[in-house]
Amino acid sequence: MKEIADLLQVTARTVAFHKYTILENLDLKTSAELVQYALERGMLKKRRECVHRNTVSFDSIGDFQKCLIIGAVIASSSIPGGGSAERPRVLLADDHPAVLALTAAVLADGCLVVGGVGDGQELLTEAERLDPDVIVLDISMPRLDGIEAARQLRRSQRHARLVFLTVHEDADFARAALDAGGLGYVVKARLASDLLPAIRAALADRRFISPTISLQENA
Repeated sequence: MKEIADLLQVTARTVAFHKYTILENLDLKTSAELVQYALERGMLKKRRECVHRNTVSFDSIGDFQKCLIIGAVIASSSIPGGGSAERPRVLLADDHPAVLALTAAVLADGCLVVGGVGDGQELLTEAERLDPDVIVLDISMPRLDGIEAARQLRRSQRHARLVFLTVHEDADFARAALDAGGLGYVVKARLASDLLPAIRAALADRRFISPTISLQENA
């Protein structure tokens, strides 16, 4: 899973950890059982080269597809009615499916992930349809970037709190995101440690900014 780890700037061990957490939560014993779980629920289509005696090996599919399976499993167990009603409903927006999957995995214990979209225009549509409590959104997305999407969400007077999750550590990006209505600004390298605290802060109408970002003007 090196490609995914590099994308998030975390170790491959961290990526693998999420898979085993999901296995435990679903009371599954092996990676193969996880794949079968996904197949039975229509989360993954069988590929000829992967099928052997009606089973699929987790190791026989690509790393990218593994993350899609994990994300789909998380999403299927996090829809409304799938857990505590006290957990905030979160909509994710990022143009990398691997990031959507791992973000959903990180939030699985504390939030209900009600959807994931890949561009800013689709985010506006799903935000209206799903009416989430929190939107976690990237900045660099096709069709409509995250900052402009945030501005439009604010103009539409949607109540969802906005938390940006991005690779951009430049203070100018952070200021633009906050000015557009964001309450949180989390860099992807700190996803595991900062995202849940940022969501909790946003729900309390407080700002949260990853500590690697400095908004102080240069002297």
